[in-house]
Amino acid sequence: MISSFAVAASDYTAGAYPVKYIFTVIPVRRVTEGAYLKLEMPAETSVTDRGEMTRKCPRESVSGFSNYYISCTHDPNNNIITVKDGFKYSESKGDPPTLIFTIPNLKNPRSLRSSGYFNITVYDSSGEALYYFN
Repeated sequence: MISSFAVAASDYTAGAYPVKYIFTVIPVRRVTEGAYLKLEMPAETSVTDRGEMTRKCPRESVSGFSNYYISCTHDPNNNIITVKDGFKYSESKGDPPTLIFTIPNLKNPRSLRSSGYFNITVYDSSGEALYYFN
């Protein structure tokens, strides 16, 4: 289970892009070596340029991971961003850690009304779900 999950945008204007989203994730316990995160986005939130997001993601601010370099990929069919390499060499620094990362190049929904939500799951290196938020 994830005890806390927060999302903040650099701009809350409807339809704005490119926007950076800052995610804060606090799982209930330590995150194991090789773990990765899958971020499910609401259908109304989209990646404006997948290539640019992939290039910029490692250069954005990261905290709480054991590795300060993360990689991000986007699956457009399911609107899921996978965040890898944050625990490439060792487990998380804290128990529990406070994981903070930024995803660039997103587009806000066209309406300010709530129409969906973000969901995040932490997987171990073998693909088993360790922690989830929903």
